Amino acid sequence: MYNVEWAKAALRNGSRISRAGWKKEYIVEIKSWEHSLETVGFEKPKDLRFKRFVGMKTADNKMVPWSASLADCEANDWVIADTATPPADI
Repeated sequence: MYNVEWAKAALRNGSRISRAGWKKEYIVEIKSWEHSLETVGFEKPKDLRFKRFVGMKTADNKMVPWSASLADCEANDWVIADTATPPADI
């Protein structure tokens, strides 16, 4: 098990990571969600830029934006997540 610095590096390298107490949840770096906007009929303005962000795959198989808590930042129980399959719309 590792600390949050290791977790950040693992995210940057494309790994799905999790905390030891999380059951089916994991976090992953989302590099683009542009295609999701097109799916719902949102026309992208020409000057709109997309930034990477961290998303969490929830226990009920949804992808939501994730923000670390203080407990997450201080934790030393980060691990590579099991080989869970992310939702197809990532």
